[in-house]
Amino acid sequence: FSRGMGMAPGAAPEALPEMLEDEVEIVLIRMRSTLGDMMSLRARRVDGRIRYRMVDEYEMSVDLAVPQDEKPLAFGELTEVLWSFRMSKLDDPFFLSGWENCLESLDYLGWDGIGAFYSVTSEFYDGLEDWYDDRYQEWAAAEQASRAEDEEE
Repeated sequence: FSRGMGMAPGAAPEALPEMLEDEVEIVLIRMRSTLGDMMSLRARRVDGRIRYRMVDEYEMSVDLAVPQDEKPLAFGELTEVLWSFRMSKLDDPFFLSGWENCLESLDYLGWDGIGAFYSVTSEFYDGLEDWYDDRYQEWAAAEQASRAEDEEE
């Protein structure tokens, strides 16, 4: 069983870190990479407050600005976290840098393939897939317009 979307399904088992005690996965980000890389946004209650962490198979540190509160994140708070998180303080936001990397590669079948590189799902937040699709479409439209302007000059 694998939740990944790799180009070589089953080539590598899922390797996300084990859940901590009382931890739940609130968002799963899957990548259509060769090995079907994944990232998991997790939450657990500690001392009356909910703490969040983003994990991946490589134990990379993620620059994640998440409010810690007694209540779960509202949908808008969650999408702000997802839209702004970075693999390090020096990187661009995760999705933007990923889309730009896909754009520079010939392997992702044009604009539609770039958008399909990531899948963002949640058992707790309905509408997350649509939110991701909307953000990608906005970015792609702006990027295509910018490229068209550059070609005219």
